[in-house]
Amino acid sequence: MASMIEFALTGDQEAAKKVVLDATAQQGFAVTARDAWNFDLERGSNGLSIAFGALAGKKFYMKFQLGFSVDGEGKLVARLSRDTAGSALRGGAIGASRAANTFQEVADAIGAATTQAGIFGGNHTVG
Repeated sequence: MASMIEFALTGDQEAAKKVVLDATAQQGFAVTARDAWNFDLERGSNGLSIAFGALAGKKFYMKFQLGFSVDGEGKLVARLSRDTAGSALRGGAIGASRAANTFQEVADAIGAATTQAGIFGGNHTVG
């Protein structure tokens, strides 16, 4: 499964950032800004996940990163990434699988939201 997906976005950069951030929030993630270009996406309970692993169910803790940059052509790039080891440590193989599936769901939601907004310029898996 992918650990990083980049989305090329067109149009107004601030509006595009808002579309992407809103799409992640609609997936149940709390969005925390590290700065104007980098964000942490968190969902679930870290304590419950440490105590119960994948048995924490819907409260299983996941953390992804979302970073924005501008490419050489002046287009906004949104990079969704995840730490593949963190979920495996908390929930073993089941936790890793759950995190991978959720990561893909978030990527799909970003793709759908940016397509609907008319700003999707393509995406590709980085790693």
